[in-house]
Amino acid sequence: MCDAAAPKLREARTNQVVLTMTVDTQGKVQSFRTDAPKGLRLEKIKKAAAEIKTMRFEPAKKDGQPVMVMIRAVFECSVPATDASRQ
Repeated sequence: MCDAAAPKLREARTNQVVLTMTVDTQGKVQSFRTDAPKGLRLEKIKKAAAEIKTMRFEPAKKDGQPVMVMIRAVFECSVPATDASRQ
């Protein structure tokens, strides 16, 4: 995910990717959208989308039963500087 986001992260001068994800009763990511940085759409990048959908979470529970939820998560990416940005 971070590799696919690297150019936009450098452009936005941030190392954070913010996603809103729908997580099912088994803790699997069913769908997601990229909230930040502006202009980054990881859902349109096949490799990044596939990586995100392999993420697993502890299922949320209500009254002791697993439930589907929407979560917002911030991911810190290590983005190497380009030669041009070092000058």
